Amino acid sequence: MMPAKFPDIPPDVARKFLNDMAAYFSASTELQRDEIAARWRHILLDYMPAKTTLRLNDVKELFRKMRDEG
Repeated sequence: MMPAKFPDIPPDVARKFLNDMAAYFSASTELQRDEIAARWRHILLDYMPAKTTLRLNDVKELFRKMRDEG
């Protein structure tokens, strides 16, 4: 289950996240989308408390929610 609140991340990392989010929705294959989401799963876990669970689908859901909010 995706955590209720994500920790603050540095502005440069947040900009990269938004750029990759755009790439995620522009990707032509599911494999490309999975690669982007997997990369961000690992990056986001670096900013979260130890033993946090973050699944690939959680990152994909985060991308969708952020797109829908924007």
